[in-house]
Amino acid sequence: MVLVEAMNYGLPIVAGKSSGAVPWVVKEAGIMINLSDIDEISDALEELLTNEDLYNKLSANGKKNVADRFSLDFVAKKYMELYEKN
Repeated sequence: MVLVEAMNYGLPIVAGKSSGAVPWVVKEAGIMINLSDIDEISDALEELLTNEDLYNKLSANGKKNVADRFSLDFVAKKYMELYEKN
């Protein structure tokens, strides 16, 4: 949930590429890294703080991702489709 909330506020994500469903949730809204590698974490954060174009691109991608896949209307529609199937 915290990833969706961050994307909704336009915050680019730095997250684990091997962290369960995280890559599926984040999609094109962040930088996927090995969270066990401090250099990867540092490099990703530095890239976001120094590359305004990348920051803005990931920010926009995150907002779109939330609107397209995690909005109340979208989720409710998906639940209704499941209920109607059964």
